[in-house]
Amino acid sequence: MDRFVWVIVAAAGQGLRAQGEAPKQFRRLGDSTVIETVVSRLARMHEVAGIVVALPPSGIPPLSGLTVRDIEASAGGSVPAICVVGGASRQESVANALAAVPSDAEWVAVHDAARPFFSYEMFRRVLEAGLAHGAAIPGLPPADTIKQVERTQSAASAASDCAGRDCVRRSCVGGASAGRDSEVTRVSATLNRSSLVAVQTPQVFRKDILVSAYRRAAEDGFSGTDDSQLVERLGVEVAVVDGEPENIKLTYPADFERAGVRPDEGTGLPDRSHPAQVTVTGLGFDAHPFKEGRSCVLGGVTIPHPKGLYGHSDADVLTHAIMDALLGAVAAGDIGKWFPEIPENKDARSVDLLKSMWKRLRADWDADIVHLDTVIVAQAPRVAPYIDGMRNTIAASLEIRPEQVSIKATTTERMGFTGREEGIAAFCTATVKRSLRPPSNEVIVGR
Repeated sequence: MDRFVWVIVAAAGQGLRAQGEAPKQFRRLGDSTVIETVVSRLARMHEVAGIVVALPPSGIPPLSGLTVRDIEASAGGSVPAICVVGGASRQESVANALAAVPSDAEWVAVHDAARPFFSYEMFRRVLEAGLAHGAAIPGLPPADTIKQVERTQSAASAASDCAGRDCVRRSCVGGASAGRDSEVTRVSATLNRSSLVAVQTPQVFRKDILVSAYRRAAEDGFSGTDDSQLVERLGVEVAVVDGEPENIKLTYPADFERAGVRPDEGTGLPDRSHPAQVTVTGLGFDAHPFKEGRSCVLGGVTIPHPKGLYGHSDADVLTHAIMDALLGAVAAGDIGKWFPEIPENKDARSVDLLKSMWKRLRADWDADIVHLDTVIVAQAPRVAPYIDGMRNTIAASLEIRPEQVSIKATTTERMGFTGREEGIAAFCTATVKRSLRPPSNEVIVGR
């Protein structure tokens, strides 16, 4: 299902705990700001129909150098991106954004602007659970022991209460603190971690459910800490799926350091010499000979021709060149390493191999394709009539837009093996944004 969910990005907070002059969502993170990164990554998802960004009522801080147009343009034109004025609280900001979602939209996701490291796989897990239950959130089991605490009486009162009795209270021992008027906090219970989760975003809801939840909260004067809490008050079951440790919310200065950027001491903006994500290129090439009795497949499209390309798989040279270019961009080997000539790969559709390979690269390297520029070198067959079909097929396999795939065709004026119509060759240059951090686990090839 394509383009069915509108995403609300809550970006109106002041981000005071992150320190610095600019709120965290407007600071630079590698090649762009945090908010631009979030909007850009959301727009690349085929499920996303549009994005509404709730901005601070006071406007975008001038220090960020951003404009509303910059934020809306970060969606790349693939989906509409709308900026609205937020409110005094997160709840008010989301309510304002929800009012801007088209009336015919059926599904809404809400995401924190300070969470730029979500993976597409996790987002899709939440979407699938949302479609099944009407409401879904990602969560992680807490790693630390969780204590419930309460405020207690002043130390002076506590000391008088235990006068004449043996007491190990810090305020009473030795009488050093006796009489000091201060409020203390004590543990009232230790919670069972097995029944707790730390909740993240994106959170996905059927739109009518979320609208009803916000309406009820406004009527009751209720203020929640996240959107699912408002939905729970309606008696709606909220499904929980696995979140991700990497999906951190940039909250404190140390969070930016964990993310691979270092805030400037003066402005709170990151040092560009420590980018979390960089733009890289990869080069791919492949060639295969013709053989009778084979299909001629290029870019996942079968082209009528007396002979087809020969190889262990379907010998789709264009797709193979794209695969090697993408692997080169993240320095992850070559197509032969990932898909060796073993029985499982015999006569495999190369676009299927491309899809599975890119899914792994995208997850391990937090990679996004910016553009693919390809050239097919063939004297025959004539491929021009099939280029649009190839672009659409490749784009669908990689979950990008056809406009991000350029396919050109040329000949060698009858020189060389392609000129003698002995086979076809293809080149690809891939432009990719990827994390500088190594994969969280070892790359598994041959999938």
